[in-house]
Amino acid sequence: MAIPVAASAQGGDALAGVMLNNLLHNGLINQSQFDQWRELPVDELKDQLVGSNIMNPEQVSQFTNRQQEILRNNTFPGGGQA
Repeated sequence: MAIPVAASAQGGDALAGVMLNNLLHNGLINQSQFDQWRELPVDELKDQLVGSNIMNPEQVSQFTNRQQEILRNNTFPGGGQA
C-alpha cells in the first residue's frame, strides 16, 4: 500500500515525509519519532535512522531509492516521469 504524497510530513521534504509515513506504517518507528523527525531534510533523516539503529547505511540507501520511486509514481499522472 503506497502512502499518499499529501500525507507527507508538513513543512519538510516530500521524500522524507514519504519515508517517515512508510516507516511508521510498518512499525519501524513510533509516533514520537515521526513527530520529532518530520521536519528534517532527507540527509538528516538518514543520519537519524542509522544513528538510532533502525537501519544500516545500505538499508537506508535501498529504502530511499524505493521511496523515491513511490514518490515519482504518485507525483506524475499515469505513474510516468516528467
